[in-house]
Parts: sequence; structure tokens; C-alpha cells
Amino acid sequence: MNKKIFTGVDFFKCMAALGVVAIHTRAPIFNVFGRLGVPFFAIISGMFFFSKYTYLDSKDKKKKYLFKYLKRIFLLYLTWQVIYIPFVIKNILYYKKNNYDLITFIWRFIFPGYGYSTSNHFIAGTNGWGVSWYLIALLMGLPLLCLLLKYINNMMFIGIISIGIEILYILNSGYFYITHFHIWGILAFPRIFIYLFIGLVISRNLNLVEQINIYKLIMILIIFMSLFFAENYFIYLHSGNIVSEEVITTVPTSTLVVLLSLKLKLNVDTLTLREFSIFLYTSQILFIFVLQHTIFKNNYVLTNYLEFFTVVLLAYLAMKLCFSLKDKFNIVVLNFKNKLATKLK
Repeated sequence: MNKKIFTGVDFFKCMAALGVVAIHTRAPIFNVFGRLGVPFFAIISGMFFFSKYTYLDSKDKKKKYLFKYLKRIFLLYLTWQVIYIPFVIKNILYYKKNNYDLITFIWRFIFPGYGYSTSNHFIAGTNGWGVSWYLIALLMGLPLLCLLLKYINNMMFIGIISIGIEILYILNSGYFYITHFHIWGILAFPRIFIYLFIGLVISRNLNLVEQINIYKLIMILIIFMSLFFAENYFIYLHSGNIVSEEVITTVPTSTLVVLLSLKLKLNVDTLTLREFSIFLYTSQILFIFVLQHTIFKNNYVLTNYLEFFTVVLLAYLAMKLCFSLKDKFNIVVLNFKNKLATKLK
């Protein structure tokens, strides 16, 4: 299982990263389907992690594997956190100017997804890059799920908890205009809990995935993609919000996308796709910040699309430059290529 190459997964990881960029550049239509990006990442992360963790034959081996996996994610986070230090300094000056307290600053550093959007501009939490919330959520969510498996070990009970949390987020996000229901953690580890659980379920049933008819799967996915877009458009008509974090069809649609990615066999450069998907996800804030404060100051449909494609192009060129410098001069600070390439293995 671990040695098998899932070319479809690498392709869809790249598509998921593009979708997340579309959200932050406000690219119409693209940004709606971009909401499936993080759920896809989380399910795949859970699936690959538990495909090995579940079958380790001792508690000690499971503990070592968990820490090794978390260490890899943390090093990826730490590498980019260093790069985003200038943004942290900018936020420190902003907080000092507005007399915010230290506790609030630290809170938004640990949970950077909060308060990242003001005056129609993307502004990360105090750590400088709001998208890091997903990596932090993995660092918190995976150990929690492992603890539940260790001390409860009841899949149905854990599944009910996951569904209950997801319902709360749907009420808080997509249907907030009806419920006015507030709950903490829409951009924190509880949000991805159901997706990690789905990844766990898939990892234990890969033999059943092999039996799925790919053509029927594609037809069902098309139906759910249509329902997903229709639900988001319905919410937009009634609330003005076209990109809700969670809606009713998010979970089934993202799960179907994962299943399709596992079934597809594509003739693609998997390593480059894998590297670029993670590099694009982690570096996008740098380019979005510069572009939104220079070229793309106005929020128009055409400029949003141009900004989207410009960010993607700049990220790709920056990745090739970084890896080229690292290989040519053996620069230690740029030695994160393998971490990027293996994070979701």
C-alpha cells in the first residue's frame, strides 16, 4: 500500500491547491469548488497516515510513527513560518498600534485563520500566513483521533462525534444566515476531524475501493458536484456568501473526489505535482499580498482571474528557482524539497 503510486491523488492534490488559491484571489466559480480543497487534503492525509498506523503491531511503533509524521508536518510549518517572519513583524506593529493585548496576538498566532479578511483584502492571522491553519489542525487533530482510537476504539461512536461536529459547522457556516449560530473552530482542528475520520475509514476499506466502477463513480460525482454548486449558489442568493466553509454537500462531494483520485491512473510527473501542490499552498500568501497591494487593488472579475493565474505562475517559477539554487549550491535553508514531496505519503 505505502509503495503504491497514486497518480490520481497527486493530480487532485494539485487541483486542490489551485482551488485554495482561487478562494483567496476571489476567482469566481473556481473559488466555489476550491472549498473542496482542504477537505480533500485532510481525507488524503488521514488515509495515508492510518494506512500504516492502523496495522503497526505495537503501541510503541504506533507512537513512534505518529511522532515521526507530526515532526515532518511541523518542520514544513516551521520552514515557512521563518519565511513569513516579515509578516509577523508587520502584525506586531499593527497590534501595538491598536493596543491589542498579548493574549489575543498569541491566540491568533496559534489559530491564524481568524481575522484574515478585512476590507476585501486577504490578511493572515498574526503568524503571517492564515493558510497555515490546516497544518496546525493536522498537528492537533491527528493525535486527538489516535487517542480516541486508543481509549474508545469504537468506530461508530467516533463517527457519530465527527458527524455531530460537522453539523455544527454547517449551521455555523453555510446556513449561518438562518441559524445565527456561532461555534469556535471553523478554521481549526475540529473542522477537519470528520475528514480525518473518513480517511481512516477509507484506509481500512481499500479493497472495496478497488471494486468501485469508475464510470459509475464519475457519474455520481458529477451529480454531487452539481448539487454542491447549486447549494452554494442557493446560499449566495439568500445570504450573499458564495464560498461557505461548510455546506451539506461538502463531505459527500469531497469524499467522492478522493475515491476518484484513488481510482485514476494518470501518466503524469507525480513528484513535480506533489511538490508544486504543497509549495503553492504554503507560498501563495507572499504573492497574493504583493499583488493585492500593487497591481490588483480592485476587486473585479477579470482582475481576480488574472490575479489567480499570476499567483500560480509566480509560485511555480519560485519553486523551480528555489530547488535549482538548493541543488546547485546545496543551500541548507532551501533544503525542504523532500519534506514538501513526502508530507502526504
